[in-house]
Amino acid sequence: MRVFLLLVVMSAFSIPAFAQEVISKQAVTQYLDEMAALYTADQVDYAAVGRFLEARIDDNAPIVMRFQTNDESAQEVKEFTRQEMLDLNSQTVMDTLESQGRYRLHRINYDEELGTSVIIYTFWHDSKIRKTIEDGNKAILEHRMKANCQEFVRLDADMLKVFGSDCNIEVFYDKPYLEAP
Repeated sequence: MRVFLLLVVMSAFSIPAFAQEVISKQAVTQYLDEMAALYTADQVDYAAVGRFLEARIDDNAPIVMRFQTNDESAQEVKEFTRQEMLDLNSQTVMDTLESQGRYRLHRINYDEELGTSVIIYTFWHDSKIRKTIEDGNKAILEHRMKANCQEFVRLDADMLKVFGSDCNIEVFYDKPYLEAP
């Protein structure tokens, strides 16, 4: 009987390490739904985006983004810390119109070596950006973004938290046009 109890106790301590870190599809879709909702509005609330990032990104998470735009410039690779992402977001002042965020979850994997789940998804953000130009008129710039991301995530206090992010981002800008008066 003692051997049986010992085996039960040993297995109870070996299984949860894996079981606790495999993130449910529901937790992932809740995270992605929340992100998409933040970018689906007549005006994006960048303060709300900042609160989302602050709550969801771990203090030590490395964030790598590779940007490619349709202006034929070379791909730009940027690495951020959580604080740099928060600072960048707080400096974002854009007059966005007709903003739409959506995503497609491709898969959820478990990385035993890192002890985290890995979510792989594509996120699209389409919007119009209104800018005042030199002559005082308003110009509209249509913007489409597609991000193919791989994020390392864990549950922390029942919330999905990002411990690392790697995204390839394509940004497309249409030619600006003057806003009708």
